[in-house]
Amino acid sequence: MTFIHWITPHFFSMMLPLIAGNIIHMLVVRFRFLNSTAVPVSKKLFGNSKTWRGFVILPPATALTSLALQSYTGDETIDCLFLGFLLGLSYLVAELPTSYFKRRLGIREGRSSRRYSFFQLLIDKSDSLVVVIIVYALVKKVLFADASLLFLFSLFIHISISFLLYKLSIKEHV
Repeated sequence: MTFIHWITPHFFSMMLPLIAGNIIHMLVVRFRFLNSTAVPVSKKLFGNSKTWRGFVILPPATALTSLALQSYTGDETIDCLFLGFLLGLSYLVAELPTSYFKRRLGIREGRSSRRYSFFQLLIDKSDSLVVVIIVYALVKKVLFADASLLFLFSLFIHISISFLLYKLSIKEHV
């Protein structure tokens, strides 16, 4: 089996719904839609950037994107919605511990410390991805070796898209 044949179902089931959901969320934030939900989950614990708006936008956007890709995945409608919502929610929840520790270290939202910036970039991009891959692997019954490879490929895609969105001025920081 070629890499393209192996990655394609994962791309349509996991990666593309999360990419689309996150881009939709970033655009909602950028253009200040749903400002009434832009209330911090806990300013004290996570800072100002982790808001309820993410929880209102990302899981449903990921679920609806998953549903839109149903013809590529062959999954049942309820399975698409469930997996998409679960992946979006997992992504958000998994970012909270990193935000917590960054606030404790005095690192502002969307920033990184000057020391160990590459290491911090890897943590920022992989924290949510680890949890998403675990959830995805459990739901889709993906083997550990495949999940590990999927993690590495997804990390590369995540960093690349973040850089592209930064260059397009959709995102303020990589």
